[in-house]
Amino acid sequence: MALTVRHPIILKYWMGHKIKSGRDVDASYIIPPIPEQLKLYKESYKNIDLTPKPDEFEMVIAETQARTEGMTAEQKRKFIERLSTRNPKILEHPAIKKLIEESTKGGGLALEPKFKEIGESELLAYLTNGWRIVYKTEKGTVILQR
Repeated sequence: MALTVRHPIILKYWMGHKIKSGRDVDASYIIPPIPEQLKLYKESYKNIDLTPKPDEFEMVIAETQARTEGMTAEQKRKFIERLSTRNPKILEHPAIKKLIEESTKGGGLALEPKFKEIGESELLAYLTNGWRIVYKTEKGTVILQR
């Protein structure tokens, strides 16, 4: 409420603190009339948050769990893979790890990395499986992308 009501004497008065007239003579002049206080109170009340806001990351986790409910293992894997490109931290969450494990059961594939560093001797096998070269390092290895 202090964000809207700038005078501490009004806040003390609303909170029920005793305002000592001997020490704080201004208090009798500062406290506004009741209609003015009501207006001021309504304006400042919006700054009091009585409902806790859910963690956004946990909301993403819950939404992911709900969306993947009826999906096949392959669909789950692809959905989580797309989601992880926007938020890689999601793969560390226990609920998502469980979804990944479930997607590997029954012939599904686990999430594979999109990039891989390999030696030139392995290059032909990866290229025939759909990988493409994105960078050749100075030490002679190649970075591939799926």
